[in-house]
Amino acid sequence: MKINNLQFAYRIEIDSTTKSNWESYVFDASYSEYLLQEQLFNSKENPVENFRELLQKNPKAKELNFLVGASILRYIEQLNGNLYQVRDVLNKNCLKFDNFELDVVSSSNRDKTKHKIGITFYSKVYDFLGMMNENYLISDNANDALILTKMYASRPYLSIAAINLKDEN
Repeated sequence: MKINNLQFAYRIEIDSTTKSNWESYVFDASYSEYLLQEQLFNSKENPVENFRELLQKNPKAKELNFLVGASILRYIEQLNGNLYQVRDVLNKNCLKFDNFELDVVSSSNRDKTKHKIGITFYSKVYDFLGMMNENYLISDNANDALILTKMYASRPYLSIAAINLKDEN
C-alpha cells in the first residue's frame, strides 16, 4: 500500500467587514500593532500612507508581516489548535493546525477600513488515503489494522501545503 502524508494549508482574510467576534479582535490587534511597527520603516521626512507604497520605498517593511503576526498570538492560542472554519463532511471534527503565518494584505496608517490581513493555518500532518467525491480522505492512524478516517471537502482556501510520498514494499 502506498500511503501519502500531507499537510493542509487554510487561509482566512480579515478586514473591517468581518462579522465574528474572534476575527474582530484579531483585526483590531493587528491594526494597532501595524500602526506601532510601521513607524520603524516609514520615512519621517517623506512618509507614505499605505503598506504597498511602504514596501516599495523600504523592502525591509516586509518584516511587518512577522511583527504584526506576533500581536495575534493570544487569539491564535484561543483556538487550541482547532480550525473551526474547516469541519469534516459529518460536521463533527475540526481540522487541527500546528502553525500559522500572517501577512499584511493591505493597510493604511490613516484609514483603519483599508487594513486587511491574511492568516494561513498549517495543519498537522495526516495520512492521505485518497480522494472520494471531491473529498480528502485522511487518517491519524493509517498503520493500525482498522483505519479510522475523516473526510474533508475540497473547498476554496483549502490547499495541500506539503506532501510526502512513501512506498511500502
